[in-house]
Amino acid sequence: MRPWLGALALALGLAGLPAAAGATTVFELPPADPFGAGTLFSDLQHPREAASRLVVSDDAQATGLVWWGGYFSFGDPPNPTSSPFEIRLYHGDEAGPDADPFLVFAVTAAVSPFPAAFPQFEFSATLDETMLLTAGTTYWISIVDVDPTNPTFAWRKSTEAAFSYSRVPGDPGWSQTTGLGSVRLEGQFVPEPGTAMMALLGLAGLAAGRRRHSMR
Repeated sequence: MRPWLGALALALGLAGLPAAAGATTVFELPPADPFGAGTLFSDLQHPREAASRLVVSDDAQATGLVWWGGYFSFGDPPNPTSSPFEIRLYHGDEAGPDADPFLVFAVTAAVSPFPAAFPQFEFSATLDETMLLTAGTTYWISIVDVDPTNPTFAWRKSTEAAFSYSRVPGDPGWSQTTGLGSVRLEGQFVPEPGTAMMALLGLAGLAAGRRRHSMR
């Protein structure tokens, strides 16, 4: 293949890729440390649903997530290795989430112990479809425990000091609560179409210049 054709093929390939290969962190509200910041109940048994504000700096595709928390129990806390959850994504603004989610994912989270003064766990799950996030748009993410065999799930608060919102499931009204629930979204950032096109044009121009030079 001629060098300029190879460069053009590479540019077209780069332009067609929606994101960089491999997963990276596209958004994170890290768990509070020390673990004295409290928790948000987000469990259908309590019943309560909590939601944290989510804004990404660049367009992103989330394919998995990690979050932290424990269980409110007067007896021995459970020690699960997996547990079902529901991930709900809402549109909204700084005043809170909309009444209804526009995306709902049923996931089975892998559960592993997380160091803390009280029994805490790290939960991780892969989404069954890509969560598309637009840069600068305010979303609200809700992580709800739907496992009837465990005590009430307590979503560990984040180091962020902003307000979360919570409500009784089925109630359209949200109430402001102190602190955001901790969560990390993993996936890929999406390059802007203009960036990919500039790379394509630059490589094509460089290849054309080399071709003219070789014809002299």
